[in-house]
Amino acid sequence: MSLTVLVGTYNLNQRLLEKDLTTWLFSPTSQSLPEKPDIIAIGFQEFNEYPNAFLNINNKNRIKYCEEMIEKAILNYTNEQYFKIRSSIFNGLALVIYVRNEEIKNEIKSIEVEQVGVGPIWAGNKGAIVARLNINDTISVCFICAHLAPHSHNVVERNKNFKSIIERVIFIDKSTIYDNDYVFLFGDLNYRIEIKAEKKEHLMNLLNTNEYQTVIEYDQLNIEKRKGQAFNGFQEGEIKFPPTYKYYVGSTEFNSSKRIPGWCDRILYFSSRIESIKLNHYTSNNDYITSDHKPVSALFTINYESLDYYNNNNKINFFTNYNFKIDKWRFMKKVVGNFVIKIFGSLWMLFWTKWTKIIVASTGIFIGWYFIYS
Repeated sequence: MSLTVLVGTYNLNQRLLEKDLTTWLFSPTSQSLPEKPDIIAIGFQEFNEYPNAFLNINNKNRIKYCEEMIEKAILNYTNEQYFKIRSSIFNGLALVIYVRNEEIKNEIKSIEVEQVGVGPIWAGNKGAIVARLNINDTISVCFICAHLAPHSHNVVERNKNFKSIIERVIFIDKSTIYDNDYVFLFGDLNYRIEIKAEKKEHLMNLLNTNEYQTVIEYDQLNIEKRKGQAFNGFQEGEIKFPPTYKYYVGSTEFNSSKRIPGWCDRILYFSSRIESIKLNHYTSNNDYITSDHKPVSALFTINYESLDYYNNNNKINFFTNYNFKIDKWRFMKKVVGNFVIKIFGSLWMLFWTKWTKIIVASTGIFIGWYFIYS
């Protein structure tokens, strides 16, 4: 048995999608494959304006619009109506999952979703949406849409974000992310190119001449992965596309005035039987200019005919082997984080947005009215 899985990620920079999504989600490489995707998982970061996203203002309308754009692209390419099986929002994050037909939909026995905030005091300005699909009681497929700590110097913080997600997502049956048969981790992971400022001109020359393999050696994510500091056991396809950040909005030109470009937006995958998963393509698309990021997509084929060994007692405990420990404070952190993000969003709304003037004016009118008529 096999399934074709399409994964996409796009940091929208708080802007609305504009361009048709077909060429992002269904690249020329994927179009040459005979099989249409069985499962499609699309993740967005910063999909709504801040602080609206933190206060759940207009989130439903924003995600509905994104879903309409995705469904239009699916129809354009496949000429089929896919089934949406889950749509989840967590502050600025959104994850939408589709399946190709009713047969696959009926094979999904359960869907479990977890949300984890990894910002300051566990707030959800950064974090992850994790969705686990139990398919026909045979395999589990896990999708992680993540947005990690920003800025070039925050490498250690990003590593901690990954660790926190792994240790705090514990499913109902007490299993962990690593206990799934297939895991896809994607999003704005925010790792940058580790290079000294005085070498930025040389870096830009390399990027402008498409010498990505020379530059990828300095990619923070790969450096940390080689050191065993993050993404233990995860694989990634060869990067043959330009850095996905930072661009001038409305342009394909790098905005390197204050930020060194980087491959912030990534798609990684894990399986304890890694030979049973095949990466068909992994690419970005520079034609999308809505955001200061570029979208990324990857197409996989997973083969689970020979996974019977998962049911025996020899199953490897990768979670323990990689020295992770279940976070016993995870429930408290979730409650505190959800409270903190609402306070943060309210203060932002009160003091740093156009609504401040409205609130101040309304308060002044109310006070004036009170003293005049009291």
